Amino acid sequence: MSDTPQLVRSFADLLALLQRDGVPHEANLPGSELVIPTQRGALDAVLLLRWQQDAGVVQFIQPLPFEIPAERIPALEAAICRLNPALVVAGFELAYDQRRVGFRTTLPFMPRGGLSAEEIQAYFRVTVKTAADFLPTLQRIAQGLASPQNVLAEAQADMAQRQGAGGPGALGTY
Repeated sequence: MSDTPQLVRSFADLLALLQRDGVPHEANLPGSELVIPTQRGALDAVLLLRWQQDAGVVQFIQPLPFEIPAERIPALEAAICRLNPALVVAGFELAYDQRRVGFRTTLPFMPRGGLSAEEIQAYFRVTVKTAADFLPTLQRIAQGLASPQNVLAEAQADMAQRQGAGGPGALGTY
């Protein structure tokens, strides 16, 4: 018996992993994309998972569930520019046309040609947790109730308050 874990090497393998683990999802087979419901604290949304065989990566994209008023887009730009360099895993992005913020991580499966289940689960958790951790702060900035210049202090205060109240809640399987 080998100590080497079985690698997820294709979109079909990824689908089999999610089915094995009982993760609810909707699959877009032609696009090699999955939509997975996510809930953590105030975050109640869906994560888009893209298996990009040609690029040799899988992307985890967690949109935040609010629309940015057009006049607040510069404030969100400023907040994201301050936030990303302070994060261990940077990935906040602004979709201008949709006026939405999301958090994206990208995991290469080359040169090994695949990923372990644990790697996929870890990136899923990091993506959802980071989006959930910063959701309240970014939403307040979008509403004009907080300053983008104070995004880090505001986010730290939000997280400290949630930890004192028992944390944001569990993710489920992943």
